[in-house]
Amino acid sequence: MHTIAQFDSNLFSPQVLQPAEGVLSEAFSSFISAANTLERSYSDLQEEVGRLRLELQESNCDLERSLRENARMSNWLSGIVESLPCGVIVLDEAGAPKLRNQEAMRLTAGTDARSMRIFSDALRNAADREQEYEIPNAKGGYAISVRRAPLAGGSTLQKESVIIVREITEQKRLEKEREKNRKMQALAEISAMLAHEIRNPLASMELFASLLGDSLPHQSEESEWLQQIQAGLRLLSATVNNVLQFYSEVRVQLFPVQLSDLIKTTISLLNPIARQHQVEIVFEPEVTHGTIDGDSHKLQQVFFNLAVNAFRATAPGRKLTIAVNQRDAGTLAVEFRDQGCGIAEEEINRIFQPGYSGSNKGPGLGLAVCKRIVEQHGGRLSVLSARGVGSTFTLEFPVIGDME
Repeated sequence: MHTIAQFDSNLFSPQVLQPAEGVLSEAFSSFISAANTLERSYSDLQEEVGRLRLELQESNCDLERSLRENARMSNWLSGIVESLPCGVIVLDEAGAPKLRNQEAMRLTAGTDARSMRIFSDALRNAADREQEYEIPNAKGGYAISVRRAPLAGGSTLQKESVIIVREITEQKRLEKEREKNRKMQALAEISAMLAHEIRNPLASMELFASLLGDSLPHQSEESEWLQQIQAGLRLLSATVNNVLQFYSEVRVQLFPVQLSDLIKTTISLLNPIARQHQVEIVFEPEVTHGTIDGDSHKLQQVFFNLAVNAFRATAPGRKLTIAVNQRDAGTLAVEFRDQGCGIAEEEINRIFQPGYSGSNKGPGLGLAVCKRIVEQHGGRLSVLSARGVGSTFTLEFPVIGDME
């Protein structure tokens, strides 16, 4: 590149200058020097601009990477917050929600007034203090727990808070269930204790009532009174035995038992109760010598419970039929057929549950005890019933002896 000075040397030959021309030449030389300096400065400026452009590009790249990382981190944290099994709510210093995840929106859904009450209660309460609320909805409602904590890392002038909301419906249900079970266990222990205390004097009363009946004239007025006493004592004894059987872990003692003979003995015990309810007992043994492995006392308790239930469901003047028949070569069946009011179809699956009593005249343990005892004998208990017609309870047992 040629400079102005080089062009100047080519255009002008050396000669002696005049004074005015010397000043002009000096000014022109100064101008050329300034131009050269400006040119160098411009070149330096171009280099600096280029360097700054590179630095700016690098800074922009770093900033873009930082923004992408921040966005990724924000999405990651948002995903974590949304995935939490509890609701997360951030309140501003005025107590208004500024952020909440989906679970929080679900748990605090409803009127703004109720939600604001929850938030205001949380702000008034001490940090980490848990408050419980019942939230009504179309399905019956649910329970939530609300706890507040100050927002960490914020300015001391800002009173923002984080609120954690948890659904505790299942927890409350389990607590109620545990409390109910605890009360039921206590009741069971008391019932078993009372049953033990009652059984011995009750047996003595039955014995003395039987001895008294032997000394009274047959079909006298006193004899009728005594039969009423015997019926009441035997019903009370059945209730005591049901309580003891249900709440005890005593296993059955199996020995060969003639089923028809055992039913006959049970009917003799049931007769005072049948007369009290004015219900006739009809025994129809198609098989008279069927033998099973059984516990006589437990089986008698089953027969007693089924008969008493039939008496309670049957109107005076009707009958209860007890039949014994052979189902196949290895099965003996006992049927209790009453002419009572029957069992509603929707209640059939509930009658063997402990505590269920269709007549509300007992503790609801009789059929549950029957089912347990029959199954302990390797048998099966089933029922067929129709409203207004009656019910048939069938017990099936495996036989061990010949049947006639």
